[in-house]
Amino acid sequence: MFKVVSLWNLRPGVSPEEAEKQYYEEHIPIAKKIPGLRKYIIGKGRGKDHPFYRIAELYFDDKDAMSAGFASPEGKATIEDNGFTSRIKDRIVVYYDEEEVKL
Repeated sequence: MFKVVSLWNLRPGVSPEEAEKQYYEEHIPIAKKIPGLRKYIIGKGRGKDHPFYRIAELYFDDKDAMSAGFASPEGKATIEDNGFTSRIKDRIVVYYDEEEVKL
């Protein structure tokens, strides 16, 4: 599988409650419509020393499926979601092929 990992923090002055409401009620429903998206996992930093407020992991079959998904109207709407992007800073996005190590 091909994975996109996005890590970010909130801008100063943005309330976590406001950001969470927008994230769950607006951004996630938009992102879930990206064609070819196979799995969508989110996480939230805990404690005082975490380097990022949130992480999102989006899984696709391969790099081509990811590229097509983000090039679609739904993918563009996710990327251009101003309600989301106006609240975040320090965003890092990483793309990579995932290989599961069996335990």
